[in-house]
Amino acid sequence: MAEKIKKDSTPIVETNAQGLTITTFTQYQNKLLLRIIACKQQDIRDAITQQTNDKTYNPVFTAEENASGYRTVRIPLNKLEPRNGHRQRAKQALSEMPDKHIFIPIIKGNKMVDYVGFRTFLYVKFEYKAHQTIAVLFFPIIILRYYLSIDLGYHYLDPQQLRCFKHNSTRQMYRVYKSYFALGKNSFSPQRLAITLSPKDKFASYSAIKKEVFQVAKKEMDLLYQNGLCDIHFDFKMTETRNKIQNKEKQKVLFTFYTRQDDTLSESRKDELEAYQARIWFILKNEFGVNEHTARDLGQQVKIWMIAEMDELILHKMWFANKMETQGNKLFNKAGYIVNALKKFFREMNQKKDESEGIPSDSEETKGDGEGSMSNCTPPASPLDPNGQFYWNEND
Repeated sequence: MAEKIKKDSTPIVETNAQGLTITTFTQYQNKLLLRIIACKQQDIRDAITQQTNDKTYNPVFTAEENASGYRTVRIPLNKLEPRNGHRQRAKQALSEMPDKHIFIPIIKGNKMVDYVGFRTFLYVKFEYKAHQTIAVLFFPIIILRYYLSIDLGYHYLDPQQLRCFKHNSTRQMYRVYKSYFALGKNSFSPQRLAITLSPKDKFASYSAIKKEVFQVAKKEMDLLYQNGLCDIHFDFKMTETRNKIQNKEKQKVLFTFYTRQDDTLSESRKDELEAYQARIWFILKNEFGVNEHTARDLGQQVKIWMIAEMDELILHKMWFANKMETQGNKLFNKAGYIVNALKKFFREMNQKKDESEGIPSDSEETKGDGEGSMSNCTPPASPLDPNGQFYWNEND
């Protein structure tokens, strides 16, 4: 007779630092880590409450914990692995976790600029009491000061949605969305995001990142969204920007997330959208010389989920028009230039959304990587240096 596993639907709270943490754990070990987080919800809630009340971002530990340098956590093994036939696998995976590195995001100023790396996240031993195996986990306080900090904020996860994800990249993308993209961010360096979503620490090319990580997460999340099992799905594209200081190209991945709430906007979101549409109308009319009627019509075509990409497009077009004028090559028809660009933008954005929701498009997609393909780019170096520290900084 098959085992009956009780499935809890209580939301899981975690800090954004936890959601953005990068590990070298296997997919199964990452599942165990999420179960540890689910089991120790009271510890996380207490840390959030304490920091909120103290108006600090420094978790407080007991005198005993500070003296020993560790927080000791005891969890029955059957809580971490409900399936009896997989308990030995869980023990083995937990025993190997102290050999894996962990990298936690930190804040400098008002911007996430770096990761701090540690050779070991936790130490493990097992006790046996009343015919039950207990996993005894020792977490270094120096790590928990970063891991439990709410400097980056915190969020809630839906355990029912987490259980639907088969791929590690999808599960991690859901956590990264809650920790980062839901806060209004829309871009990420490909290397950094790829190893946040995958146990691998390097990829052969940017094309490999796209195929092995991003497209896997997108395909599964799109399907679950269509079946009503997930509340979000996304599109992405690779972009390049020039670092003026270092005078070199820098790759970014630009993401657009769609939620079910996008189709039923709250009053505050409606107000936000209307204010943004009015801003676009003003820019088109005054910066590009578009006539009143056309500018208003284009502004009203903007949807709430388009805002991030629209900002990027408008800024780029304004920069290009000003650059041409400065060089003495003023655009002959500035209004026509931006109107044509926006018509193409709306067509492509609506087509992408239709495709992600399973609505057939009028024409087939061009095969191959197309624009944004990075298959010929130099492969990114491994982000793990021999000392277990990230070399990324605010210029990445």
